[in-house]
Amino acid sequence: GGLWGAQNAMLCQSVLQILGVSETEIAERLRRLEPVEMRLELKAGIRQCTLVNDFYNNDLAGLRIALQFARQQARSGRLTLVLSDILQSGMPSMVLWGEVAKAVVAQGVSRLIGIGKDIQAIQDLLPNGVSTQFFKGTEEFLSQLDNADFHDETILLKGARPFEFERIARR
Repeated sequence: GGLWGAQNAMLCQSVLQILGVSETEIAERLRRLEPVEMRLELKAGIRQCTLVNDFYNNDLAGLRIALQFARQQARSGRLTLVLSDILQSGMPSMVLWGEVAKAVVAQGVSRLIGIGKDIQAIQDLLPNGVSTQFFKGTEEFLSQLDNADFHDETILLKGARPFEFERIARR
């Protein structure tokens, strides 16, 4: 979709031409392209906050990429991560949360807000410098959300689909 989609299509077309693929074949392949949802969405939020939305999926690799992107946006400022349980990772819980904790520390997250029944396992794996809050679900978080809690920071919203983090982004 949009400008990025057009630029990506033109780039693909150029590469295929360089590789010697026929114009007919290129036209056929481009017709089959489907627009994809933007993975990382950047928005201006309330009280000088920047929102980085990534609720496309929630896995360890995607979390690392999203955290790096959010850190670049935050520069040296405060970075808050709102993270849901990571579903179907195929990893033992403590290994998974150990890896998440490493990524959180590596990107200098100052605050972690965890949403879900499993994520609280990360608490003992984080250094004291990272403040934490945990909620059983999105509904509980929204019911206790005071917008004044967020100001002058970059907020990464990273949640699995069932957690409906779009509702948090709208608030």
